[in-house]
Amino acid sequence: MFVQKLQARYVLVEAGRRERYMAMFNKTSPEFRKGTVPGLIDWALENLQREDRIVWFLKQARMSDQTYKYKYVRDDQTVTPVHRLKSQLSHWLGQALMNNYQSVVNFEWPANATFKEIIDKLEQLTDQEELKKEEQDRLIEDPDPAWIKFQDGWQWQYLDRKACEREAKSMQHCGNAPSRKPGDKILSLREPVERDGKTLWLPHLTFIFNDGQLGEMKGFKNQKPAPKFHPYIVKLLEDERIKKVKGGGYKPQNNFKLKDLTEQQHQALEKVRPELIQQSLPATKLEELKEQFKNHIEQLNEYYTENDDNIYAESLFYSDTSITLDHLDRETKELVDYFLEFNPGKDGEKRLKEMSKVEYSDHFYNTNEICSMTIGEVEDQLPDEISEQLEELSDEDLEELKRDLDAYISDSNDFIYLDFGYDRWVLILDEKQIGEAVQDIKNELGEDDDEDDEDDDDDEDY
Repeated sequence: MFVQKLQARYVLVEAGRRERYMAMFNKTSPEFRKGTVPGLIDWALENLQREDRIVWFLKQARMSDQTYKYKYVRDDQTVTPVHRLKSQLSHWLGQALMNNYQSVVNFEWPANATFKEIIDKLEQLTDQEELKKEEQDRLIEDPDPAWIKFQDGWQWQYLDRKACEREAKSMQHCGNAPSRKPGDKILSLREPVERDGKTLWLPHLTFIFNDGQLGEMKGFKNQKPAPKFHPYIVKLLEDERIKKVKGGGYKPQNNFKLKDLTEQQHQALEKVRPELIQQSLPATKLEELKEQFKNHIEQLNEYYTENDDNIYAESLFYSDTSITLDHLDRETKELVDYFLEFNPGKDGEKRLKEMSKVEYSDHFYNTNEICSMTIGEVEDQLPDEISEQLEELSDEDLEELKRDLDAYISDSNDFIYLDFGYDRWVLILDEKQIGEAVQDIKNELGEDDDEDDEDDDDDEDY
């Protein structure tokens, strides 16, 4: 009996609530009030639940009625379509509930706030919650021994191991796992964070330390350490246990560099550790680096034009080369056979063999989209030792180097692009499209199904 009375009471309360919400639409058109409003209220009760959110939504929704809009909406008010209101609110509230973002769930919606103001606030609160959650996932409970302590509580901590899975998870990088070398250790700059009366540690920088030398020196997600961390780095470099700033490793361009320091920081460090500054200066002069580049380019040129284990050597031609059947692989030869079906006899074969690269390209690439001829440009990663030296060059020297080379260096200084030039070109074939084109031609010729079956094995290779 009690349960039945409670259910009846709930029905009465809900009915009164609906009547209040319906009253908000008294100034809308009868058609809108009768046909649309009940559904809006049902959706709001189910998805928004709380009074402040429901009232805000219904005030926004009623502006979509033309009668109400004509009489009561000012020119400076933005009317948001109902479907967009529902979609956006469902997204942000659903995300908050699924992830238990309490600041989003508890946020009280001002009745007169605009749609943009509400969405901006929900997005802001969500971002804050996600940062908090990310930080929580990054926090380390058990600290490693302190290498250097700072007055603000921060520490350089010494990880007496080659690689660290926990550091990798917190910093979202490899933790030195794939590139560890004998003698590698880890220095981690960590910030103390208080949680429930306990001190946890939040890493910000990971430096690889080996026999007095600093190798990789990166921040969160392998980013270059931000200037706000430079005072902590300077104190590390002042420590006589650091003998040299070497660099290297993955994405060397993102390592901390001495030139990243301000002039004042650099001068202060030089007074304390002049030998460190001198040892860390570029070991190779510009002219010597140019010579290294030229040798590297010659090696690449030789590899890409003569080595049998790459696609360029198989399909590299010179501009005065006549295209003949001997240049083409099995799949293309089969296509050529069908070309000769459309151009029979000696005249067709002669025309094919005498085609220039432009004519060949026009016929097969533009018509069938299966073959192209292009100037050969090769992308190749530079060796670490060259890439690191590029990072140490001044902007003026780097520009001079790029001007003197017959190659393009990427902005990140870790890739080089070789242009084979206008006297050489590459034939590029798309085997899948070749196979489809061959089959299309077979179909057009009306070949029997039995003949198609005989070629199935060959077609599978395409």
